[in-house]
Amino acid sequence: MSEAEQRAEDLRNRISELETVLEVSREITSTLDADRIMDVVIDACMGAVQAEAGTLWILEEDSYLIPLAARGPKADRLKGLKLKKGEGLAGQVCETREPVLVEDATRDERWASRFDDSTGFITRSMLVVPLLTEEKTIGSLQMINKLDGSLFSESDLRISSALAAVSAKIIQNIRVHTQQRRFLDTLVKMIATFLDSRDAYTRGHSERVSRHAILIAEGLGLGREEVEVIQRAALFHDIGKAELPEAVLRADPLDVRAWEQMKEHPTLGAQLLLQLEPKSMVRQLWAGALYHHERFDGNGYPVGLNGTDIPLVARIIAVADAFDNLVSQQRYGMSKGIEEALEEIEQCSGTYFDPGIVDVFVGAVRARRVSKA
Repeated sequence: MSEAEQRAEDLRNRISELETVLEVSREITSTLDADRIMDVVIDACMGAVQAEAGTLWILEEDSYLIPLAARGPKADRLKGLKLKKGEGLAGQVCETREPVLVEDATRDERWASRFDDSTGFITRSMLVVPLLTEEKTIGSLQMINKLDGSLFSESDLRISSALAAVSAKIIQNIRVHTQQRRFLDTLVKMIATFLDSRDAYTRGHSERVSRHAILIAEGLGLGREEVEVIQRAALFHDIGKAELPEAVLRADPLDVRAWEQMKEHPTLGAQLLLQLEPKSMVRQLWAGALYHHERFDGNGYPVGLNGTDIPLVARIIAVADAFDNLVSQQRYGMSKGIEEALEEIEQCSGTYFDPGIVDVFVGAVRARRVSKA
């Protein structure tokens, strides 16, 4: 082959590499699902270099690498195993931030042979590339054995490095987003718990209402994001009680004046929530707080909406709220048993509550009781 022909061949190979990277990158960037991203990355990269097995190692805060995604024979036996930072090829790549291509792993002193000893897998050739962000190394991507029995090439290494660069940024962004969401969820629950603790009759109430609301939302077939919004709205549905005097919250029983003040909590809660940003994320929380005491027949408060003019989030919370009030310690009289409370909810279907939501909730609760029996 002449020099010109070789250059042309090299160019074609590089173009093919780029096409592979672009195609697989589109597949990787197509998901923002934190639970799936690791699997998408490992599957896409293994397919790109035709690897028999692969492991996506993530560096945890304790400086250990854990296999968050693994594919190939014996991959399930990697569960529970971990590497110290700097141990094995995957660990050393994290430290050096440089990729490694090994033709015969058994002859490389950096290889952690104890994994083959633990899993029974036979490692021949390997390539390992770091998962790098601008600030730090978050892990490494390890490909093992070509499917056709050949050795990994420099071309495979370039493709894997390019895909690792794309994957690292996505994985890090999703991990940060997940951590922020976890912080937000725990903060919301803490606030709800604090608010409930002001009233002996409502301790733990918002958390329970939230669980019932999730059950309804899932029963209605709502998407995960919608379910999460309804969960938060349910936790905040009584936030307006933070604005009520202690004497009103602790009154037992409520006199006429105290009852009129208590009825202001939906409006007060909505006003509080309207101070949050961004407004696009607050809308459902606001609607849940303001309208959860509206009735399906139009005789509720504070506005008097009826039917499906009442936002779905509020119709869901109304049923969840009423059920918890019935089965928990009440201001007036003894709490009811679960079946008795469900029957009372059914009796109020079409007057207090949306019949469709009642059917979903009652059916779900009864089905759970049967499954646990």
